[in-house]
Amino acid sequence: MGIRYKFNEAKTTEAGLILLSLDGGEMDKVRLMKLLYLADRESLDQRLLPITGDTYYCMEHGPVLSTVLHMMNLESHSHGAIWRKAIELRGYKCAALRQHETAEHLSEAEVDILRQLSQQFFGYDTWKLRDYTHAHCQEYNDTEPNKRSALRVEAVLRALGKAESDIEPAHELAILQSLSNEC
Repeated sequence: MGIRYKFNEAKTTEAGLILLSLDGGEMDKVRLMKLLYLADRESLDQRLLPITGDTYYCMEHGPVLSTVLHMMNLESHSHGAIWRKAIELRGYKCAALRQHETAEHLSEAEVDILRQLSQQFFGYDTWKLRDYTHAHCQEYNDTEPNKRSALRVEAVLRALGKAESDIEPAHELAILQSLSNEC
């Protein structure tokens, strides 16, 4: 059985708010998606735990977080209440409905990852960031328009250079996290 983390809407929303706040309060939804994916990826590299706990897919414009995509497109019925109170879709842009002040759900390490990525990609427009994920995320597979293919956490970890001996602890952490009320 593959590694599956539990999606945490509160942490995901807070991560989105931090990224939006660091970028002036509004950004293209593709850009926000890429930054959230890269944050999860970096968190997996550093801690063997993602920030969002979402499921990944490869799509035409690169890796995506499945539940976040549905929340951004207002398609999720089981998730999105927290997100919609904090982040609004305005055309193709996501906008923060409130300023992010303090981290309530994210660890200091997770906030540091978000700040670092925001700085690293500050000068990148949406399409340059998209191209970056295509070129630098070895786990990404080109996908036809309007199609998606599953992107397993194990593939992300292998692309990050993790040995098989590192992947088993990630699986154990995912099981523990799924049993926990707090993620």
